[in-house]
Amino acid sequence: TVSPATLQRLSTLPQLETFWFRGRGIDDEGLAHLAKVKSLKILNIPHGKFTDAGLARLKDLPNLVQLRFGSGSVGDEGMAILSEFPALLRLHLIDVPITGEGLKSLALIKQLESLYIDGGNFTDADIDALFQARPKLHVHFNQQHHDRDPHQHAH
Repeated sequence: TVSPATLQRLSTLPQLETFWFRGRGIDDEGLAHLAKVKSLKILNIPHGKFTDAGLARLKDLPNLVQLRFGSGSVGDEGMAILSEFPALLRLHLIDVPITGEGLKSLALIKQLESLYIDGGNFTDADIDALFQARPKLHVHFNQQHHDRDPHQHAH
């Protein structure tokens, strides 16, 4: 885990653009510290312990273009919050328990270019609605291109 004191020190680095932390334990307080790093462009925290409220703290990061996270305590409300992120281009959700309602919110992120979802609880109809709203969105579900992904390529 990473201590709150360490994350607080990171918040004093005005040029920090990328933060990858594969460990466990970043919670709402940790995100509050990271939200102070206005230069942050890429954030990767696949084993978080934060909530929708913690995620909301990141929406004021003006340069955050790529977000990859996992947290079982973020859901459809968090997806609505993500629709308010001003610069988000690439999003990867790992075992985040979203439903079709969450997919509807993600479709509202007009600048979003790439969406990866590992896990989730939605139907084929929910996925169809996503592609109807965002036909050019690059989408992976559970590490596979969706068959309607216009950007399919061999891996």
